[in-house]
Amino acid sequence: MRILLVANGYPPDARGGVETYTQTIAQALQARGHVVEVFCRVSAPREPEYAVHRELVEGIAVRRVVNDLTDATRFEQHYRNPRIDGPFLQHLREFQPELVHFQNCLGLSATLLPAARGLGLPVFVMLWDFWYICPRATLFTAERTLCGGPRGPVDCVTCLGGVSLGPLSAWKRLPLYKWLIGRMPARVNIGLRSRLDRPASALAAQPLVLQRHRRQMQARTDYLLDLLGQADGCQAPSEFVKSVYVAHGLAADRVEVLPPGIDLPGLERVPPTSGAEPVVAYIGSLQYHKGVDVLVSAFRAAGSLGGELRIYGQGDPQGVYVGRLRGEAAGDDRIRWMGAFGREELANILAKLDLLVVPSRCHETYSLVAREALLAGVPVIATNLGALPDVIQDGVNGYLVPAGDVPALSRALERAKTHLPELKAGTRLERPAPSLAEHVNALENYYERLMRPAESTLAAGPSRPA
Repeated sequence: MRILLVANGYPPDARGGVETYTQTIAQALQARGHVVEVFCRVSAPREPEYAVHRELVEGIAVRRVVNDLTDATRFEQHYRNPRIDGPFLQHLREFQPELVHFQNCLGLSATLLPAARGLGLPVFVMLWDFWYICPRATLFTAERTLCGGPRGPVDCVTCLGGVSLGPLSAWKRLPLYKWLIGRMPARVNIGLRSRLDRPASALAAQPLVLQRHRRQMQARTDYLLDLLGQADGCQAPSEFVKSVYVAHGLAADRVEVLPPGIDLPGLERVPPTSGAEPVVAYIGSLQYHKGVDVLVSAFRAAGSLGGELRIYGQGDPQGVYVGRLRGEAAGDDRIRWMGAFGREELANILAKLDLLVVPSRCHETYSLVAREALLAGVPVIATNLGALPDVIQDGVNGYLVPAGDVPALSRALERAKTHLPELKAGTRLERPAPSLAEHVNALENYYERLMRPAESTLAAGPSRPA
């Protein structure tokens, strides 16, 4: 089969869970004889919007379209941006796939789905996050609280910052804006962006404005759920994600649950230890909704814990969160900043840990890293949100704590130190996820079910390299 994978990003430029999964299945499918290419978004502040990069990443042809949303002055442009259709359709014509597998449309445009279907191609959508019902994709508001979704009395437009009512918002409409913003010193850049993205709360709170915002959000929700209803297939990584989409209007029979598969080649299982100095780690992006600051505070407050905290991952180098995070850890030489790492290094990293912490403030839709840790025999302490309780058995292979609760997490860390041998033994009671081979088998079967007997309307002829 000829398969096009569509994602928000792709390694090495982006290394989140979805991007890593996309690379993993791209390589696995290609190893089985399928022809796989990737279309994705890339951030490039010093380049013009919609420029296209073509490259080969470990044998996979990848086409990246630049989109930093600098020209998105209207709410609708954050999810319907036909300017991305051109590079996408060009890729379809050149590659001539038999099926398009959307990991997500975040940072791209939902118009890519009907564009592919308009050419007669089967379209398969993986619901990795909540983007189709939440502009921020996380159901976590700009005010840093959990959100019940657009059906409630919420102002999603202002939450996104899609209506820029700040004093400098007109600059976004100028072609020179992106050139300037990409060349400013980091401190000036941060201050300017905060002004641009700050809505004028007094105006936004007016009844007529709120009514208009809710109409805009209702139109977005209806449009995107309708597109999902027209897709040839939708799958969710967990029952939790499926339940959220069904609660917001997507028919239950339109969504199947397919947990991702995981393997850790070269992993050597670590035997239970009773060491007095545990090695604790966080692995993921350094963003507020991931709760890394909660872990730093809890680790420092756990007086009897000892050991060290290793923080793997990176955040926005021009954002304020990473700076604040490092400030909170300043002076504690037990906290080590490990930075980004290659996928091939994960097994070796996990083999040297005693505990993994997933301190998310928002709903985790699956958490590959939690399951990878358990597969490696590493207990997990996590917040009791989203799909995490599906895999963390409290007191057996880890602990569950309330989100944002520093004292609770600190107590869990101290308790885990005392019970490490039992918790490590608990990780071996059952496999936390299907194997990669089992998952790819299921994907292939699903692809075959979606293949249409009718030919697509793509022009015939040999494909050209991306």
